[in-house]
Amino acid sequence: MRSTNHTGLLDHFFDSKLSSNQLLAGLSPETAEAFEAVKQTISYPKGSIIFAEGEEPQGVYLLSQGKAKLVLDRDRKRERIVRIAGPGEVLGLSATISGEPYEVSVETLARSHIDFISRADFLHLLQDYSEICFRAVQLLGQNLHVSYEQFRHFDQTPSAAAKLARLLLSWCEEAGGQTNGEAHLRLPLTHEGIAHMIGTSRETVTRTFGKFRNRNIIRLEGSQLSIRNKAELENFIKPDSQAYLTH
Repeated sequence: MRSTNHTGLLDHFFDSKLSSNQLLAGLSPETAEAFEAVKQTISYPKGSIIFAEGEEPQGVYLLSQGKAKLVLDRDRKRERIVRIAGPGEVLGLSATISGEPYEVSVETLARSHIDFISRADFLHLLQDYSEICFRAVQLLGQNLHVSYEQFRHFDQTPSAAAKLARLLLSWCEEAGGQTNGEAHLRLPLTHEGIAHMIGTSRETVTRTFGKFRNRNIIRLEGSQLSIRNKAELENFIKPDSQAYLTH
């Protein structure tokens, strides 16, 4: 019987971090050809639902271009954004393998191109090509550890400021690149979306951004963010730090 709690969220949380490049890199020509033969590329406009929480798994989705958010309780008053998926990530892998319904919904944040492989075809690949089977199991195991660590950090984070700081630093790491010692990125979510992601209110997110800005830690113009003092931002997530802003 399927559990009614959200422990299964872990499956899809680490699914979102699975890189299609890792899944496919180094495969033999025969295996790679079999993989290419069963996939179809689909273009989705911004705001499209790739799959919805509670649906039976149709297959795996490889995000080749664009961004998408993984959402828990999307149809309820206060949805929860689990994370943002970017190009090269695989979605729905564990549900496809287990046959369990999707625990989250996936919605595109921009026009996206996605390679889809039906569940029947993917299961045949796992049965017929040990390379793909071993690679999928290996990646799921590696990313489960990462997911537990992220959930642990979230549970130990006592303030909205610390949660926001951790989120901005993770996005900064994913974006990469600096100019004149500052890290630059485009926020993938509105203040409301960020609030749904860190479990607080939009007003708290806006107020915390303002306090970061007043301390000259960040510069924020619309959705364009510059992190001017990464070290001070990191202070907010240290367990023994007294630098947390009040809610």
